[in-house]
Amino acid sequence: MTAISIESIQHFGELLRYLRRRARLTQKELSIAVGYSDAQITRLEAGQRQPDGLTVLARFVEALGLQQEPELAQRLIDLANASQRQAAQAGVATAAKEAERRTNLPAPLTRFIGREQALADVRRLLDAHRLVTLTGAGGVGKTRLAIEVGRAGGTDARWSVSTDAAGSVPAFAGAWRVELAPLTDPAHVARAVADVFHLPDEPGRTHTESLIAHLHDRRALVILDNCEHLVGACADLAAALLRACPDLTLLATSREPLGVPGELNWRVPSLRTPDPAHPPATDQLLDYEAVQLFVEHAVLAQPRFTLTPEYTATVAHICHRLDGIPLAIEMAAAQTALMSPREIAARLDNRFVLLNSGNIVALPRHQTLKATIEWSYNLLTERERILLARLSVFANGCTAESAQAVCASAELRADEILPVLAQLVRKSLTVAEPGGGAREPHTRYRLLESVRHFAAERLGEHGERDAVRERLAEHLLGLAHLASDESNVQAASRHLSRLEAEQDNIRALMSWARERPDHGLTSMRLAEGLRSAWSYRGNLTERRGWLEEALARDAAAGAPAPAALRAQALTGQIRLLCYQGYNTAPWSAQAEEAVSLSVHMNSDRDRNNALVIAMIAAMDRGDAARMAELAEQSLHVSRRAGFQRGVVIAHRVLGYARLAMEDNAGATASFQQALLISQTHELSGQVGPNLRALAWINPADALAVTGRELRRQ
Repeated sequence: MTAISIESIQHFGELLRYLRRRARLTQKELSIAVGYSDAQITRLEAGQRQPDGLTVLARFVEALGLQQEPELAQRLIDLANASQRQAAQAGVATAAKEAERRTNLPAPLTRFIGREQALADVRRLLDAHRLVTLTGAGGVGKTRLAIEVGRAGGTDARWSVSTDAAGSVPAFAGAWRVELAPLTDPAHVARAVADVFHLPDEPGRTHTESLIAHLHDRRALVILDNCEHLVGACADLAAALLRACPDLTLLATSREPLGVPGELNWRVPSLRTPDPAHPPATDQLLDYEAVQLFVEHAVLAQPRFTLTPEYTATVAHICHRLDGIPLAIEMAAAQTALMSPREIAARLDNRFVLLNSGNIVALPRHQTLKATIEWSYNLLTERERILLARLSVFANGCTAESAQAVCASAELRADEILPVLAQLVRKSLTVAEPGGGAREPHTRYRLLESVRHFAAERLGEHGERDAVRERLAEHLLGLAHLASDESNVQAASRHLSRLEAEQDNIRALMSWARERPDHGLTSMRLAEGLRSAWSYRGNLTERRGWLEEALARDAAAGAPAPAALRAQALTGQIRLLCYQGYNTAPWSAQAEEAVSLSVHMNSDRDRNNALVIAMIAAMDRGDAARMAELAEQSLHVSRRAGFQRGVVIAHRVLGYARLAMEDNAGATASFQQALLISQTHELSGQVGPNLRALAWINPADALAVTGRELRRQ
């Protein structure tokens, strides 16, 4: 090795490197000899770490073989001490500079839109709580909100606290942000915070202890940004700092709370979006924060962009479909450089391809919408991932009971669903919307639309899409069965209200059924099973459309549905036509098909339903002979089933048929028999129609019966 003069080396790191190489030691070998890590030796040689002279004397002199070279050993010790003095002076200068500017918060590159109430709320909370954690889904704007809070609290006199002596001063003497997203090792959290304050490594003192010494007397706001993947380490550090630093306030951002005593969790809301079904006028659309953000970023991408009336409904639709998530809206708006808002809206079903052009200087997980969600997904446990994927089959959320019925399996038992669901809410991947209304009194758990798209991809990768949807279909059909139970009207009404809250889920199921190889059978089973619960409520045209489509698909299928199911569907279709007041004569062929297929039904009541709709069709087309024939069959089936209401209806139809055939005596006898049975069995809704029918032929008899009814009351 070429000889050099000791005096020519002026820095500890350079001399250490020279002596290590002279001793023919690698950095790893030296690290083992002195009890340091490889990284620590690298930092020493690069001048990024400064040991004290005593440590050099105790550890390095022997390891480098300097026992017989006291001058060289002393030179190494002197340079170590000099490096420490220089670092201390630099630290003082840096601290003074930091104190002067009081913040490391970045200057914003774009306008902070809306959120005035959110800013005010968080500021108020920080006055009363020393640790506030902003939680919410990825891309909802937690970091940006925290920075705006910090800028106001540390540098802006608009946010001030009162003092006895001088009126008001800024709430904090300084505000600093610690970006934790790049970290992977929980052991480095305290060091990352210390680096923000340029605190040097101190022998015999941990980074947490250095922070406590530095922050003990400071009225500071420290923002711990992106804690979700280091929750435990962040919680430990936050607890230690808050205990030891009475004037310190912490503002954390995370997709789940830290769990520190005294922590207040504040969920960052999405931006307000207009109702796409009833969008406001163009000049009022900009009152919504989500639209403001879209327009501002659209102009950045396409300076000629303006919000015109032709785009009003489309922009409202885009913002609503993206759940008011700022990151997603910004990415969508950036596409205006390439396509119109209508083209953007049309591609939202494939949003992970569309929204893939984020800010290239942002963190990788914020450069695409999919990466943002994937970051959260990768932090989940296996059971949480399974449940999240399965929840994607619910187009508009679910109750806890529905989640247990549909999502449970051997890998995830029903009794485990609620605790895992609670964790997904805690980690901001599921939204819990409290119930309270008559229609939905239970809490409803919903995935944001972008999260649901991502989760649906995972469900498909697991090969579970059809199996979970089949369980959803069985669950909803079970609700429909309970809602159709005539033996308990009150309970049936309650179940019907629950079923009405599932309309979007039912529509999604019907869309899924269309894609199946056995689409006719599946669609018919769903449409008929759900139709029975909705005979008197809801959008009957939509329900009838499902049945008509299912019947048409079944007719074209190579393997048609079972005869009994097709008969029920045909019956249900014509019943809905009756409820809507349509003339059923054009559907006579379908009604007769239902009657011919009804022999395959297991239930006499179902058979009678087919006969009744055929009687109505015959009545609408004026076929009195067929009316009478069908009414006789209905009488037989209803008597056999003990179904008195069916007996009454059959007698009345038979009376109308005989009246049409000019058999007044026979008609009178039929109407009187219908009236007698309805009175005897107190059948609600049947006495009046029978009285009116009788009054057509024999008004005196009808009046006499009416008088007896009034006297009974």
